[in-house]
Amino acid sequence: MQSREETATNVLQETGAALIHAHDDGRIISGQGTISLELLEQAPRMDTKRVPISGLRCRNVITVDDTETIKAMRLCYEILKVAVEPSGAIGLVGALSNSFRNNLAWKECNQIAIILSEGNVDLGSAVEFI
Repeated sequence: MQSREETATNVLQETGAALIHAHDDGRIISGQGTISLELLEQAPRMDTKRVPISGLRCRNVITVDDTETIKAMRLCYEILKVAVEPSGAIGLVGALSNSFRNNLAWKECNQIAIILSEGNVDLGSAVEFI
């Protein structure tokens, strides 16, 4: 992580560019929040939605088995032909989990929206586990 930050600092100093943090910038967070409004407009009858969360503020909030994450990534690639990175598949991992399917609060959910995000994955590396 330090080398990424050092590289970003160097680029900022050399180019005068502005850093917009991927998950710790109010503009990004606000923009991501609009997806719920869009979902409500386009799919008003959905029962629930699953949204991936990640970032420094979310550490220790959720623990997901890597095997389940890889299965979800594989499903996205094989069925949807979409490459998502692990954090982008977390919503699908949750929806496929036994704890979700067996939870009485979610038993009647038939219309589930799952937000898949962050195609920031090296396909060369992903082939090894997908």
